[in-house]
Amino acid sequence: YRSGGAGVKHRGWRRAGSCLHGDGKKDKICILGHFAGSIHASGARNGFDPITQERTPGSAHVKLIGKLALFAAILLLVTQLACVAAPTTLVYNHRLKYAVFKDNVNTLEPAIWKLSRQIRREGLKDYVVLLGDSVLFSTPVDEYASMGPLLEKAARADGYATRVFNLALPSEYPGDIHAILQLLDRYGISRDHVVINFNYFEFVADSSATGVFWLRHQLRDVDPASYEKVYRSAVPTPPAEAVKKGIAHWLDRRVWVFSMKDYLRNRLMAATVPGYRDTLGDTRPWFEKETLPEELQKKENRWYFSDKPMVLDESRAAVHHVNHIADLQAGKGTLVLLPAYNRDLLPKETSSPGYIDNRKRLLAYLSGKPFDVLDLDGRIDCRLHADFVHFTPEGYKELAGIVWERIKPTLPTP
Repeated sequence: YRSGGAGVKHRGWRRAGSCLHGDGKKDKICILGHFAGSIHASGARNGFDPITQERTPGSAHVKLIGKLALFAAILLLVTQLACVAAPTTLVYNHRLKYAVFKDNVNTLEPAIWKLSRQIRREGLKDYVVLLGDSVLFSTPVDEYASMGPLLEKAARADGYATRVFNLALPSEYPGDIHAILQLLDRYGISRDHVVINFNYFEFVADSSATGVFWLRHQLRDVDPASYEKVYRSAVPTPPAEAVKKGIAHWLDRRVWVFSMKDYLRNRLMAATVPGYRDTLGDTRPWFEKETLPEELQKKENRWYFSDKPMVLDESRAAVHHVNHIADLQAGKGTLVLLPAYNRDLLPKETSSPGYIDNRKRLLAYLSGKPFDVLDLDGRIDCRLHADFVHFTPEGYKELAGIVWERIKPTLPTP
Protein backbone atom coordinates (compact mmCIF):
# COMPACT_ATOMS: atom_id res chain seq x y z
CA TYR A 1 0.00 0.00 0.00
CA ARG A 2 1.31 3.49 -0.77
CA SER A 3 -0.73 4.95 2.08
CA GLY A 4 -2.83 3.84 5.00
CA GLY A 5 -2.19 0.96 7.32
CA ALA A 6 0.16 0.75 10.21
CA GLY A 7 3.99 0.84 9.95
CA VAL A 8 6.76 3.16 8.84
CA LYS A 9 7.26 4.72 5.47
CA HIS A 10 9.90 3.01 3.32
CA ARG A 11 10.57 4.20 -0.24
CA GLY A 12 6.91 5.29 -0.70
CA TRP A 13 5.39 2.16 0.83
CA ARG A 14 3.86 1.71 4.24
CA ARG A 15 5.03 -1.51 5.77
CA ALA A 16 2.17 -3.51 7.34
CA GLY A 17 2.34 -4.00 11.06
CA SER A 18 1.03 -7.57 10.70
CA CYS A 19 1.20 -10.33 8.15
CA LEU A 20 -2.20 -11.68 9.07
CA HIS A 21 -5.80 -10.53 8.58
CA GLY A 22 -8.30 -11.07 11.27
CA ASP A 23 -9.39 -14.25 9.52
CA GLY A 24 -5.86 -15.63 9.81
CA LYS A 25 -4.99 -15.30 6.11
CA LYS A 26 -1.62 -13.94 5.14
CA ASP A 27 -1.58 -10.40 3.82
CA LYS A 28 0.36 -9.97 0.62
CA ILE A 29 1.97 -6.88 2.08
CA CYS A 30 4.03 -9.31 4.17
CA ILE A 31 6.21 -9.89 1.11
CA LEU A 32 6.92 -6.19 0.85
CA GLY A 33 7.65 -6.04 4.55
CA HIS A 34 10.24 -8.82 4.34
CA PHE A 35 11.72 -7.19 1.22
CA ALA A 36 12.01 -3.85 2.97
CA GLY A 37 13.67 -5.48 5.95
CA SER A 38 16.22 -7.13 3.74
CA ILE A 39 16.96 -3.79 2.07
CA HIS A 40 17.39 -2.17 5.48
CA ALA A 41 19.82 -4.86 6.65
CA SER A 42 21.78 -4.77 3.40
CA GLY A 43 22.05 -1.00 3.51
CA ALA A 44 23.30 -1.06 7.08
CA ARG A 45 25.95 -3.60 6.18
CA ASN A 46 27.21 -1.31 3.41
CA GLY A 47 27.48 1.73 5.66
CA PHE A 48 24.14 3.39 4.68
CA ASP A 49 21.03 4.09 6.66
CA PRO A 50 18.31 2.87 4.21
CA ILE A 51 15.73 5.26 5.66
CA THR A 52 17.75 8.49 5.55
CA GLN A 53 19.98 7.47 2.63
CA GLU A 54 23.02 8.68 4.65
CA ARG A 55 26.15 6.86 5.74
CA THR A 56 26.03 5.41 9.21
CA PRO A 57 28.38 7.10 11.73
CA GLY A 58 32.02 5.85 11.57
CA SER A 59 31.67 3.80 8.40
CA ALA A 60 33.69 6.30 6.34
CA HIS A 61 36.50 6.20 8.86
CA VAL A 62 36.55 2.40 8.87
CA LYS A 63 36.86 2.28 5.09
CA LEU A 64 39.59 4.94 5.13
CA ILE A 65 41.56 3.05 7.75
CA GLY A 66 41.24 -0.14 5.69
CA LYS A 67 42.52 1.59 2.57
CA LEU A 68 45.42 3.15 4.44
CA ALA A 69 46.34 -0.23 5.96
CA LEU A 70 46.31 -1.84 2.50
CA PHE A 71 48.45 0.98 1.09
CA ALA A 72 50.92 0.67 3.99
CA ALA A 73 51.18 -3.10 3.47
CA ILE A 74 51.83 -2.68 -0.26
CA LEU A 75 54.39 0.08 0.41
CA LEU A 76 56.16 -2.09 2.98
CA LEU A 77 56.30 -5.02 0.57
CA VAL A 78 57.66 -2.84 -2.24
CA THR A 79 60.32 -1.27 -0.03
CA GLN A 80 61.36 -4.67 1.34
CA LEU A 81 61.78 -5.92 -2.23
CA ALA A 82 63.74 -2.77 -3.07
CA CYS A 83 66.06 -3.47 -0.15
CA VAL A 84 66.64 -6.98 -1.46
CA ALA A 85 67.40 -5.63 -4.93
CA ALA A 86 69.70 -2.82 -3.73
CA PRO A 87 73.39 -3.32 -4.63
CA THR A 88 75.78 -4.48 -1.91
CA THR A 89 77.82 -1.30 -2.39
CA LEU A 90 74.98 0.61 -0.75
CA VAL A 91 75.91 -0.95 2.61
CA TYR A 92 79.51 -2.06 2.11
CA ASN A 93 82.41 -0.73 0.06
CA HIS A 94 85.63 -2.58 0.95
CA ARG A 95 84.57 -2.16 4.60
CA LEU A 96 81.48 -1.32 6.63
CA LYS A 97 80.20 2.24 6.38
CA TYR A 98 81.16 3.68 9.73
CA ALA A 99 79.50 7.02 8.93
CA VAL A 100 76.17 5.15 8.95
CA PHE A 101 76.89 2.63 11.68
CA LYS A 102 77.97 5.13 14.35
CA ASP A 103 74.53 6.75 14.29
CA ASN A 104 72.54 3.51 14.17
CA VAL A 105 74.24 0.28 15.21
CA ASN A 106 71.25 -1.70 13.96
CA THR A 107 72.44 -1.04 10.40
CA LEU A 108 75.04 -3.77 10.91
CA GLU A 109 72.76 -6.74 10.26
CA PRO A 110 71.41 -5.51 6.90
CA ALA A 111 75.03 -5.13 5.79
CA ILE A 112 75.94 -8.67 6.91
CA TRP A 113 72.78 -9.98 5.25
CA LYS A 114 73.65 -8.28 1.95
CA LEU A 115 77.20 -9.68 2.11
CA SER A 116 75.83 -13.18 2.72
CA ARG A 117 73.66 -12.87 -0.40
CA GLN A 118 76.67 -11.74 -2.45
CA ILE A 119 78.77 -14.64 -1.16
CA ARG A 120 76.07 -17.17 -2.09
CA ARG A 121 75.36 -15.53 -5.44
CA GLU A 122 79.04 -15.58 -6.46
CA GLY A 123 79.67 -19.02 -4.96
CA LEU A 124 82.64 -17.73 -2.96
CA LYS A 125 84.79 -20.15 -0.96
CA ASP A 126 87.80 -19.68 1.32
CA TYR A 127 87.26 -15.96 1.79
CA VAL A 128 88.74 -14.08 4.76
CA VAL A 129 86.75 -12.08 7.33
CA LEU A 130 88.43 -9.23 9.22
CA LEU A 131 87.23 -8.28 12.71
CA GLY A 132 88.62 -5.82 15.19
CA ASP A 133 88.85 -2.15 15.98
CA SER A 134 90.09 0.89 14.08
CA VAL A 135 93.42 -0.74 13.23
CA LEU A 136 91.93 -3.32 10.87
CA PHE A 137 89.19 -0.88 9.88
CA SER A 138 92.20 1.15 8.70
CA THR A 139 91.77 4.52 10.34
CA PRO A 140 92.61 7.15 9.06
CA VAL A 141 92.81 6.08 5.38
CA ASP A 142 89.82 5.85 3.06
CA GLU A 143 88.13 2.61 2.04
CA TYR A 144 90.17 2.19 -1.15
CA ALA A 145 93.45 2.21 0.77
CA SER A 146 92.13 0.01 3.60
CA MET A 147 93.11 -3.50 4.59
CA GLY A 148 90.53 -5.33 2.47
CA PRO A 149 91.71 -4.12 -0.95
CA LEU A 150 95.36 -4.29 0.16
CA LEU A 151 95.07 -7.94 1.20
CA GLU A 152 93.23 -8.85 -2.01
CA LYS A 153 95.96 -7.13 -4.03
CA ALA A 154 98.67 -9.07 -2.16
CA ALA A 155 96.73 -12.30 -2.80
CA ARG A 156 96.42 -11.62 -6.54
CA ALA A 157 100.15 -10.94 -6.75
CA ASP A 158 100.69 -14.53 -5.55
CA GLY A 159 98.05 -15.99 -7.89
CA TYR A 160 95.28 -16.29 -5.30
CA ALA A 161 91.71 -15.09 -5.91
CA THR A 162 91.06 -14.69 -2.18
CA ARG A 163 88.27 -12.29 -1.26
CA VAL A 164 88.37 -10.28 1.96
CA PHE A 165 85.37 -8.91 3.86
CA ASN A 166 86.22 -6.26 6.42
CA LEU A 167 83.77 -6.16 9.33
CA ALA A 168 86.11 -4.29 11.67
CA LEU A 169 84.88 -1.03 13.17
CA PRO A 170 86.44 1.68 15.33
CA SER A 171 86.07 0.74 19.03
CA GLU A 172 84.94 -2.79 18.18
CA TYR A 173 85.63 -4.42 21.54
CA PRO A 174 85.96 -8.18 22.23
CA GLY A 175 82.25 -8.34 23.16
CA ASP A 176 81.31 -6.79 19.82
CA ILE A 177 83.51 -9.32 18.00
CA HIS A 178 81.90 -12.11 20.05
CA ALA A 179 78.46 -10.95 18.86
CA ILE A 180 79.48 -10.52 15.21
CA LEU A 181 80.98 -14.01 14.99
CA GLN A 182 77.62 -15.46 16.00
CA LEU A 183 75.79 -13.15 13.60
CA LEU A 184 77.95 -14.65 10.83
CA ASP A 185 76.45 -18.03 11.74
CA ARG A 186 72.95 -16.55 11.61
CA TYR A 187 73.48 -15.34 8.05
CA GLY A 188 75.51 -18.29 6.79
CA ILE A 189 78.92 -16.60 6.47
CA SER A 190 81.90 -18.88 7.07
CA ARG A 191 84.23 -18.39 10.05
CA ASP A 192 86.89 -20.70 8.62
CA HIS A 193 89.37 -17.91 7.90
CA VAL A 194 89.22 -14.98 10.32
CA VAL A 195 91.71 -12.24 11.19
CA ILE A 196 91.07 -10.43 14.49
CA ASN A 197 92.91 -7.55 16.08
CA PHE A 198 92.70 -6.94 19.81
CA ASN A 199 94.28 -3.86 21.33
CA TYR A 200 96.17 -3.29 24.56
CA PHE A 201 93.74 -0.67 25.85
CA GLU A 202 90.80 -3.09 25.60
CA PHE A 203 92.24 -5.08 28.51
CA VAL A 204 93.62 -2.37 30.80
CA ALA A 205 92.19 -1.87 34.26
CA ASP A 206 90.21 1.22 33.22
CA SER A 207 88.60 -0.21 30.08
CA SER A 208 84.93 -1.03 29.43
CA ALA A 209 83.29 -2.91 32.29
CA THR A 210 81.18 -4.90 29.83
CA GLY A 211 83.72 -5.53 27.06
CA VAL A 212 81.07 -4.27 24.61
CA PHE A 213 81.13 -0.87 22.98
CA TRP A 214 78.44 -1.04 20.29
CA LEU A 215 76.44 -4.24 20.05
CA ARG A 216 74.61 -4.64 23.35
CA HIS A 217 71.28 -5.70 21.81
CA GLN A 218 72.97 -7.99 19.31
CA LEU A 219 74.85 -9.76 22.11
CA ARG A 220 71.59 -10.28 23.98
CA ASP A 221 70.12 -11.84 20.81
CA VAL A 222 72.93 -14.28 20.14
CA ASP A 223 74.21 -15.07 23.64
CA PRO A 224 71.74 -14.17 26.42
CA ALA A 225 73.88 -15.87 29.09
CA SER A 226 76.93 -13.72 28.28
CA TYR A 227 74.75 -10.64 28.15
CA GLU A 228 73.41 -11.33 31.64
CA LYS A 229 76.89 -12.01 32.98
CA VAL A 230 78.60 -8.87 31.71
CA TYR A 231 75.67 -6.51 32.23
CA ARG A 232 74.67 -7.76 35.69
CA SER A 233 76.95 -5.27 37.41
CA ALA A 234 76.78 -2.57 34.74
CA VAL A 235 74.85 0.66 35.12
CA PRO A 236 71.27 -0.25 34.10
CA THR A 237 69.59 1.50 31.20
CA PRO A 238 66.48 3.49 32.23
CA PRO A 239 63.38 1.35 31.49
CA ALA A 240 61.85 3.81 29.00
CA GLU A 241 65.11 4.07 27.06
CA ALA A 242 65.58 0.29 27.12
CA VAL A 243 62.08 -0.24 25.67
CA LYS A 244 62.66 2.40 22.99
CA LYS A 245 66.00 0.91 21.93
CA GLY A 246 64.58 -2.61 22.04
CA ILE A 247 61.74 -1.67 19.69
CA ALA A 248 64.15 0.12 17.34
CA HIS A 249 66.41 -2.94 17.26
CA TRP A 250 63.46 -5.26 16.58
CA LEU A 251 62.18 -3.11 13.71
CA ASP A 252 65.61 -2.59 12.15
CA ARG A 253 66.26 -6.33 12.21
CA ARG A 254 62.98 -7.32 10.60
CA VAL A 255 61.89 -4.34 8.50
CA TRP A 256 64.93 -3.47 6.43
CA VAL A 257 63.58 -0.12 5.26
CA PHE A 258 64.02 1.29 8.78
CA SER A 259 67.76 0.71 8.72
CA MET A 260 68.34 1.00 4.97
CA LYS A 261 67.12 4.60 5.02
CA ASP A 262 70.39 5.52 6.75
CA TYR A 263 72.39 3.97 3.94
CA LEU A 264 70.30 5.86 1.38
CA ARG A 265 71.04 9.11 3.21
CA ASN A 266 74.76 8.26 3.15
CA ARG A 267 74.62 7.50 -0.59
CA LEU A 268 72.94 10.85 -1.21
CA MET A 269 75.67 12.61 0.74
CA ALA A 270 78.38 10.80 -1.20
CA ALA A 271 76.71 11.82 -4.46
CA THR A 272 76.19 15.48 -3.57
CA VAL A 273 79.27 16.37 -1.50
CA PRO A 274 82.31 16.91 -3.79
CA GLY A 275 85.23 14.64 -2.93
CA TYR A 276 83.31 12.83 -0.15
CA ARG A 277 85.23 9.88 1.33
CA ASP A 278 84.59 7.74 4.37
CA THR A 279 87.76 8.83 6.18
CA LEU A 280 88.33 9.26 9.89
CA GLY A 281 91.29 11.54 10.27
CA ASP A 282 94.57 12.92 9.02
CA THR A 283 96.64 10.42 7.01
CA ARG A 284 99.92 12.31 7.47
CA PRO A 285 102.66 10.65 9.57
CA TRP A 286 102.59 11.45 13.28
CA PHE A 287 105.73 13.60 13.25
CA GLU A 288 104.03 16.12 10.97
CA LYS A 289 101.26 16.70 13.55
CA GLU A 290 102.59 19.29 15.95
CA THR A 291 99.80 19.05 18.53
CA LEU A 292 99.59 15.24 18.67
CA PRO A 293 102.05 14.65 21.57
CA GLU A 294 100.21 17.24 23.66
CA GLU A 295 96.82 15.68 22.86
CA LEU A 296 97.97 12.23 23.96
CA GLN A 297 99.08 13.56 27.33
CA LYS A 298 95.62 14.85 28.20
CA LYS A 299 93.91 13.11 31.09
CA GLU A 300 91.10 11.68 28.93
CA ASN A 301 93.69 9.90 26.73
CA ARG A 302 96.10 8.63 29.37
CA TRP A 303 94.08 5.46 30.04
CA TYR A 304 95.11 4.07 26.66
CA PHE A 305 98.63 3.56 28.02
CA SER A 306 97.76 2.57 31.58
CA ASP A 307 100.45 0.46 33.23
CA LYS A 308 98.18 -0.80 36.01
CA PRO A 309 98.40 -4.61 36.22
CA MET A 310 95.97 -6.31 33.85
CA VAL A 311 93.45 -8.75 35.29
CA LEU A 312 93.25 -11.58 32.78
CA ASP A 313 90.61 -13.87 34.23
CA GLU A 314 86.86 -14.37 33.85
CA SER A 315 86.16 -11.53 36.29
CA ARG A 316 87.00 -9.22 33.39
CA ALA A 317 84.34 -8.98 30.70
CA ALA A 318 86.90 -8.61 27.89
CA VAL A 319 88.50 -11.90 28.93
CA HIS A 320 85.10 -13.57 29.15
CA HIS A 321 84.40 -12.59 25.54
CA VAL A 322 87.82 -13.69 24.28
CA ASN A 323 87.29 -17.08 25.93
CA HIS A 324 83.99 -17.41 24.04
CA ILE A 325 85.66 -16.32 20.81
CA ALA A 326 88.30 -19.02 21.35
CA ASP A 327 85.56 -21.63 21.82
CA LEU A 328 83.77 -20.49 18.67
CA GLN A 329 86.97 -20.51 16.58
CA ALA A 330 88.43 -23.78 17.82
CA GLY A 331 89.53 -25.85 14.82
CA LYS A 332 89.34 -22.91 12.43
CA GLY A 333 91.97 -20.62 10.95
CA THR A 334 92.14 -17.60 13.26
CA LEU A 335 94.96 -15.08 13.14
CA VAL A 336 95.04 -12.66 16.08
CA LEU A 337 97.02 -9.44 15.78
CA LEU A 338 98.27 -7.48 18.77
CA PRO A 339 99.31 -4.01 17.52
CA ALA A 340 102.15 -2.18 19.23
CA TYR A 341 102.20 1.43 20.31
CA ASN A 342 104.47 3.88 18.52
CA ARG A 343 107.73 3.81 20.52
CA ASP A 344 109.05 7.02 18.95
CA LEU A 345 105.92 8.97 19.85
CA LEU A 346 105.50 7.43 23.33
CA PRO A 347 109.02 6.54 24.53
CA LYS A 348 108.21 6.92 28.24
CA GLU A 349 104.93 4.97 28.14
CA THR A 350 106.24 2.09 26.01
CA SER A 351 109.32 1.65 28.19
CA SER A 352 107.32 1.53 31.44
CA PRO A 353 107.90 -1.78 33.29
CA GLY A 354 104.14 -2.03 33.89
CA TYR A 355 103.33 -1.64 30.18
CA ILE A 356 105.99 -4.14 29.15
CA ASP A 357 104.81 -6.69 31.72
CA ASN A 358 101.15 -6.24 30.79
CA ARG A 359 101.94 -6.78 27.13
CA LYS A 360 103.92 -9.95 27.83
CA ARG A 361 101.11 -11.35 29.96
CA LEU A 362 98.48 -10.46 27.34
CA LEU A 363 100.49 -12.18 24.61
CA ALA A 364 100.90 -15.27 26.80
CA TYR A 365 97.15 -15.35 27.50
CA LEU A 366 96.22 -15.05 23.81
CA SER A 367 98.84 -17.62 22.79
CA GLY A 368 97.19 -20.12 25.12
CA LYS A 369 94.07 -20.04 22.94
CA PRO A 370 93.52 -21.77 19.56
CA PHE A 371 94.83 -18.68 17.77
CA ASP A 372 97.83 -17.94 15.61
CA VAL A 373 99.06 -14.83 17.47
CA LEU A 374 101.10 -12.18 15.65
CA ASP A 375 102.85 -9.57 17.79
CA LEU A 376 103.32 -6.43 15.71
CA ASP A 377 105.82 -4.84 18.08
CA GLY A 378 108.81 -3.74 16.00
CA ARG A 379 107.38 -5.13 12.74
CA ILE A 380 106.54 -1.76 11.13
CA ASP A 381 108.72 1.34 11.08
CA CYS A 382 107.44 3.92 13.56
CA ARG A 383 107.71 6.58 10.83
CA LEU A 384 104.78 4.82 9.09
CA HIS A 385 102.46 5.49 12.03
CA ALA A 386 99.79 8.17 11.69
CA ASP A 387 99.47 8.41 15.47
CA PHE A 388 100.20 6.16 18.45
CA VAL A 389 98.63 2.98 16.99
CA HIS A 390 97.24 3.62 13.46
CA PHE A 391 99.19 3.79 10.21
CA THR A 392 99.69 5.94 7.15
CA PRO A 393 98.72 4.52 3.73
CA GLU A 394 102.27 3.16 3.37
CA GLY A 395 102.07 1.67 6.86
CA TYR A 396 98.90 -0.22 6.00
CA LYS A 397 100.57 -1.60 2.88
CA GLU A 398 103.32 -2.97 5.13
CA LEU A 399 100.74 -4.44 7.52
CA ALA A 400 98.79 -6.08 4.68
CA GLY A 401 101.97 -7.74 3.40
CA ILE A 402 102.77 -9.11 6.87
CA VAL A 403 99.22 -10.41 7.40
CA TRP A 404 99.02 -11.97 3.94
CA GLU A 405 102.22 -13.94 4.40
CA ARG A 406 100.85 -15.26 7.69
CA ILE A 407 97.44 -16.40 6.40
CA LYS A 408 98.52 -17.61 2.95
CA PRO A 409 99.60 -21.08 4.17
CA THR A 410 96.10 -21.63 5.65
CA LEU A 411 94.37 -21.12 2.29
CA PRO A 412 94.02 -23.70 -0.52
CA THR A 413 96.72 -23.43 -3.14
CA PRO A 414 95.30 -21.98 -6.39
